Amino acid sequence: MEQIIGISQRALEFRKEQKDLLHGEGKHAGCDHAVAAKKKKTLGDVTSLNITTMQAGVDAGNGSFAKNVIPPVAKATFDIRISPHKSPDEMKALLDGWCQECSKEKEGVGGITWGYIGHGNDYKVHSTTSTDTKVNPMYQHFVDGVKLSGIEVEPAVFPAATDSRFLRALGIRALGFSPMRNSEILLHEYNENLDVSVFEEGLEVYVKLIKHIATVPIDEKARGGENDGATERLKA
Repeated sequence: MEQIIGISQRALEFRKEQKDLLHGEGKHAGCDHAVAAKKKKTLGDVTSLNITTMQAGVDAGNGSFAKNVIPPVAKATFDIRISPHKSPDEMKALLDGWCQECSKEKEGVGGITWGYIGHGNDYKVHSTTSTDTKVNPMYQHFVDGVKLSGIEVEPAVFPAATDSRFLRALGIRALGFSPMRNSEILLHEYNENLDVSVFEEGLEVYVKLIKHIATVPIDEKARGGENDGATERLKA
């Protein structure tokens, strides 16, 4: 228990550091998704960490645990969403360091280890879509297509995981885009909704954007940087 509490404290210290980078020092109320646009950073610019489970104890039957027995194993789950600005290798090194600092291993017994809950080794892959037009010329066409609706584009890191990550892991460039301006951010809230007028405007934005993208020559769509994994796939 001492070890699992120790590494949990390290995790919470890291979490506070990231919150301070986002909000500054002090107490803050409200949903992190709704960070004001005037802030220098958004939730997607920092790495989020939440302790979601802690497990320990010796089963005494009938749904209870022995009160006078030291548990041989204790577990915790950290839900971590790594910002694209931080490499997976950096996060791995951080976790390894916490384990080393908090382990109380004696004669090869005990100590702390960690493992990844997910799909194979995909946590080791740092897949991003570049907004550098020299690497990803389609990004400029995307921006131009959105501007046809009188909307300026301000790129940002989405504060959660989307299915785009599976495309990017395959080397396919992907951008997330939701034309929902002048709307309260209600992601996953109990009353998540969108005004009908905003929805209808969004449809028109998509129509203009898709028509514009469709006019881009195929060879230009396929053109990319030297290390852009999307190039050959788009040519195919």
